[in-house]
This record gives sequence, structure tokens and C-alpha cells, in this order.
Amino acid sequence: MKTICVYTTNRAEYSKLRPILKLLQEDKDIELSLLVTGSHLLKEYGESKNQIIQDGINITEEVFTTIAGDDITKTVETIGIGLLKLPSILKKINPNIILCGFDRFDMYPFAITASLMNFCLVHIEGGEITGTLDEKIRHSISKLANYHLVSTEQAKNNLIRMGEFEKNIFVTGCPRYDELLNINESFEKSVLNEFKLNNKFIILCYHPVSTNKIQSLKIWKELLNAIIEYKHRVIFIKPNIDYGNEELIAFMKKINIEQYDYISIYGHIDIDKFSVLLKNCNCLIGNSSAGIREACVYGTPVINIGTRQQYRIHKKLENVTTFLNFTKKEIIDKLNEYNNYRFDPNLVFGDGNSSKRIIKILKSIDYNDNTKVLSYVKN
Repeated sequence: MKTICVYTTNRAEYSKLRPILKLLQEDKDIELSLLVTGSHLLKEYGESKNQIIQDGINITEEVFTTIAGDDITKTVETIGIGLLKLPSILKKINPNIILCGFDRFDMYPFAITASLMNFCLVHIEGGEITGTLDEKIRHSISKLANYHLVSTEQAKNNLIRMGEFEKNIFVTGCPRYDELLNINESFEKSVLNEFKLNNKFIILCYHPVSTNKIQSLKIWKELLNAIIEYKHRVIFIKPNIDYGNEELIAFMKKINIEQYDYISIYGHIDIDKFSVLLKNCNCLIGNSSAGIREACVYGTPVINIGTRQQYRIHKKLENVTTFLNFTKKEIIDKLNEYNNYRFDPNLVFGDGNSSKRIIKILKSIDYNDNTKVLSYVKN
């Protein structure tokens, strides 16, 4: 029996891991160890560990690492706490495989610990380009990883150019699509009723850009002013815990965003419910990766704001309009343009069968050979 250890830090990446975790937990040949950290454990961000419990996935251990405070040093300290706590935890579990997802800063100590303790490290969704702090984390984890599970051929080619062996890279598609493509119709109706969404609405989801806090706040102010003036129903998801978030939240309080009855604010929305909202909204506006990776499944229009996702945008994503700089009027005009509009669905990042591919790969790889050599060195 193989023991596979997985680390999850927040709602967004858990939504991609969930279909994999369910299959791992059901497999009789695999013992799953799930470690939970980051905003999953923070009440002010919705304490989304409850979503994991609700999903019936067993949590092996909660790892508290997050250092609060709107200071870039807190990001580094959070990583440091992870490096202090994780070695003893992984030594106790002694997994055959470490499954490490994506590009979160609080995922970084997990990858470092796994690599230095000579565990077989498998990285999901490497080879992608964004241009922000996540870029450094993602590529760093790829350099530590023994195997790579990527979403697209483009990502695979990027990893090959970075010196990773082609035989260790598998194009699986994005596991999030496995659930996005299978929404139950009756559940969809119940969610729309729960949120009282009889009329059209938009989703606002904007996170700090850690590499440029001043510009991030400037964009945030203009964006909120545009949303307020637009005066349509808004499902507003609060910024995540990245560096710069406290100033964004402080501005929300300054303008008393909660006074507007057409704006509903949430720290966390259930993953399945969010999928329904994304499918049915007029538009998603902000800088969430959901706008780039997920909205295209339903042809949902996206107004992508700022630089956080600018290099991740695929050339085939016709539903995404990006504003690096903008005026309030430009945003309102674009929102009006997208009123009751839909693009053709686009499955550029997956086909709904990614998790099954990933499980098959995890069961077949040689986890005993953890030698790391770059292809251009060996050749």
C-alpha cells in the first residue's frame, strides 16, 4: 500500500485537489494523509476546513503556520514556521509520495521539507506563467519536484525548456474541471434560490498583488467605486490572506461597503455553490484565477483587472478582457456590454477526467528513485 501525503492551504486550491482527494481516499491500495493549513484554519477567512469535513475527507493533522499582519515579513515568517513544524510531521507519516499543488507561498515549506527529506515530490500545475510572486514559488517547486502533473501542452513545454525530463511530465488537465462539468440541475436551482438571485448578478473577486501593493490598492479603490456606481447585484468575495490584504479590507471599511444592499459580502463560499454562481453570473470581475481557469467552461464573461493573471491568459480565452489600467467608466461600460451575454464554452484546460489520470499516474510512478538531474545537464 502506498502512503500519499497532501497539503492544502486555502479554498481555491482545495477546489482543485478535492476530486483527487476523494479518489485517493476511496482507493484500497492507497493510504491518504491530508495536512490542512493556511486560511483553512482562520475564522476571518471562512474557516474552510469545515468544507473539507463536510466533504467527508479525513484530515490527518491541522498545521498552524500563518503569521497575521500586513507586512511582507509575515509571509516569510509563515514559511519559516512551516519549515519548523513540517519535518517532524512528515517523519511520523513517512509517506511514499508527497503531492504538492500549485503556487501558494504557504505551500512552499511543504515542498522544501519534502525535497530535503528525500521524499518523492509530485507537483500539480507547474509550468504556468503569471508574472507575480506566485511565479517564483511555482517554478521553485517545479525545480524541487520529481514528477509533474500539468494542465496543458504549453505548460509541459515550458517545463522541458526549464530542464525537466519529458518522461517525468504528464499532461492530465486541470482536476477542477472534473466537478465544473458535472453540476446537478436541482442543486443549481437550490443555490440560486438560497442566494436570492432572481435577477442577473456579477461576482467580484480581487486579491492583493504582493509584488506591487501600492498599485494593487489604487486599482482596488477605482474598482469598488465602479461597482458601487454600477448598482447591480454583486456577490463580493473578500480578498485572500496575501500580503497587502489589510489595506484592501481597510478601504472597504472606510467607504462602508456593507451599506449597499445590492452588494453581498462573503469571506468564503462553498466550492459547489461557487461553481453554480460562476455558471450563472453575468460576469466575473477581479483578478482571481477562477476567471482564467474556470469561467471559460461556462462561457462566462470575465473582466480581468491588473497584472496578477496577465501572463496566465491563454490565447484561446475569448471570454476574458484584461484591463491593466482603466477608468471607472470603462469598467461600467464593459459590464453593460456583458449584460446577458455568453461566449461559447471552452475546455482548454481539461475534459473532466483529470483526477482519474492523476490517480493512475500516482499508482504507477517509481517513488524510490528521487535523484534530481536536469535534462540539459545529463545530455
